[in-house]
Amino acid sequence: MNGGLEKELLARLCVTVLPYSGVCALRPGRREEAGGPPDNGPRDERGKGGRMRQDQSPDDLRDRLVGMLTSPWAPVTAGLLFLLAFGIALLSVLLGSRAEDERDALAAIIREARVGNHLQASQLALSMRRPPEQLPKLLEWFYFNDPDTPLDQIDLPTLSAFIDANQHWPGTRTLEIKREAKLARTRPPAEMLAYYAEHPPASTSAQRRHLIARLEAGDFDATASEIRHQWATRWMKPDDERAFEATFGELLQTEDRRRRVAFLLMTGKRADARRHYDDLDADWLAFAEAVDADRGGDVSLAEALPTDMLRHPAFVVPKVLTLDAEGEHEAAQAALLSIPTEMRMPEQEWRARHIMIRQALKDQDFDLAIGLAQRHGLEEGRNRAEAEWLKGWVALTRLSLPHPAQEAFERSLSATDETRLRARARYWLAQALRAQGDEFGADNQLEACADHAHTFYGQACLSALGRKLFDARYPRPRPARGLSDPDLAELVTWARMLHGMGINSLGERFLHALNSAARTEDDLAALMTLLDELDRGDLSLLFAIRAADRGLYNPDALLPQLDIQPARGLRVDEALVHAIAWQESKFRIGAVSRSGALGLMQVMPATAEAMAERHKLRFDEAALTKDARYNLTLGAAYLQDLQRRFEDADLLAITAYNGGPGHTRRWMREFGDPRTNAIEALVWMESISFGETRDYARRVTALYNLYRTRIASGAVEILMPRHLLGSRK
Repeated sequence: MNGGLEKELLARLCVTVLPYSGVCALRPGRREEAGGPPDNGPRDERGKGGRMRQDQSPDDLRDRLVGMLTSPWAPVTAGLLFLLAFGIALLSVLLGSRAEDERDALAAIIREARVGNHLQASQLALSMRRPPEQLPKLLEWFYFNDPDTPLDQIDLPTLSAFIDANQHWPGTRTLEIKREAKLARTRPPAEMLAYYAEHPPASTSAQRRHLIARLEAGDFDATASEIRHQWATRWMKPDDERAFEATFGELLQTEDRRRRVAFLLMTGKRADARRHYDDLDADWLAFAEAVDADRGGDVSLAEALPTDMLRHPAFVVPKVLTLDAEGEHEAAQAALLSIPTEMRMPEQEWRARHIMIRQALKDQDFDLAIGLAQRHGLEEGRNRAEAEWLKGWVALTRLSLPHPAQEAFERSLSATDETRLRARARYWLAQALRAQGDEFGADNQLEACADHAHTFYGQACLSALGRKLFDARYPRPRPARGLSDPDLAELVTWARMLHGMGINSLGERFLHALNSAARTEDDLAALMTLLDELDRGDLSLLFAIRAADRGLYNPDALLPQLDIQPARGLRVDEALVHAIAWQESKFRIGAVSRSGALGLMQVMPATAEAMAERHKLRFDEAALTKDARYNLTLGAAYLQDLQRRFEDADLLAITAYNGGPGHTRRWMREFGDPRTNAIEALVWMESISFGETRDYARRVTALYNLYRTRIASGAVEILMPRHLLGSRK
């Protein structure tokens, strides 16, 4: 083994894996410790180590070589050279065999480390002749990540140094959790609060310790309120739940215990709820058992409850959904509004409330819609972002109230980190600011969301700024320049080695880490080349999507292209067909949906059969999930049929492809025909009653624009909903 590498391996492992084994005292293979003389470089005239003498020039060697070749002994020399060449060839075979042995040895080390045999893995590593340079770090990584490694056997400074130096490695979240647990054992509350401010708690135990530190630091009222809120609104594993209650039980009130049972029952955790029945008084035990039975289809216990308990969201929300499905919309709205303030459960009510807001929009009752949105009661997260956006959108587009709309869009923006939701909030915030004459503020919001060119609202912001898609620079990455950073290069090394040894699941973790750590489009392109090399093309689209959310684009990976050869008589918009195939199946030929839609274009068998008959093609249902061209042909035929029905209004055809032509016509009746001046096209699209179809229309429109740039290999005009209406009426 290389002496320097052996020293590093021993130095690392003697701090982590080996200090308890006695191995560190042995330190095998060190000549100095065995009494042998150190190798201090050139010795005699020729240098017995095979080195050139320091006073010997290249010209001297050249003269000696010419002399040898002109010597009468040259034929003998030639024979010797032949034997030498043969020996080298034989040696290369032996070295190849040795390389295989080294690879097998490395695979054995990794197998031992993966199953927690760290001492055995370390001893095998010390016996390797030429271990990879990064092997010491890999063994440390295994040791630190092993859930069975006792915390008291982890050296905190070494762990911290590893985390700080290797944020690009996979599994760092696990290491952060262990570091926090080690620190919490010795640090006072004030120091831990400073730590949590920089490193938010990443586990349930850490969150509990954070609350303890806040209490010990004197922040009692706010912390007690947070403890009660978490108990009433968060699911926990049984062990975590018991630990939470043991720690904070004295701060929990009777109402908190009732709310936890109701929360668990409403979220389908009936068995978890039953663990807390002993905490309830007789009336609330009867309530809990009635809700539990009601979820199982037995309403008899509910009929015996007092009227005020039947107004609890646990009973009202299912009732609202049932009444709405039966068309009893006014009764559903009245039921929702009957929930007493003290019984409100905003997160569990939101689905029913959202449906009622959408129904009010259908009924053109915009005051009711905004009133329902106003009383959402949500405090954080995705649902709050949605509720505030909806409130602002109704205020701006239906009631012409730009200032209240502005405030709602700002609250929506602050409630989420999701790229698409933030881009949507910024676009509409810009419209609200512009409606108040604040052109500068509007442009600032548009600029902020224009970076997200792969999203619908990122494109909407670009369009509002008068720009083309990728007009500044169409992504043309150079893979040869990517992944050259040493931190990324070591991840590449392990991804290659692990896949080469057939340990693909572990190698995939390093590929995911590479994707997260990629900093430039060149890095991303080099990663895609690596995926091809490792035959892991299955990860290309996923990685490209995640990178796009960070503003890194690789068109080849993000927007795969198919060879579309439509059947005779079909008029196909290649970009639109690609956009639909991407959204429907992400190009998985064998995709089957829960509703029975099949293949790349997710065509229903009955629809495919009708299209085959219309275009005089054979119908073969099995081919829909096996023959990509066949599926594309019938899917494209159905898309063309929808375009014909809606007079080339692509927005309506896209909507109908997902929501069905019948629903699309119904939305045109309820909200207005966007091909006329009855309603603006984007407002119509955001009015669609089905959340899935609204999202589908946005995503396919964005993909349509992206594929147009892909096919053109350059910037294109951005087509927004108003451009996708065919011949306006």
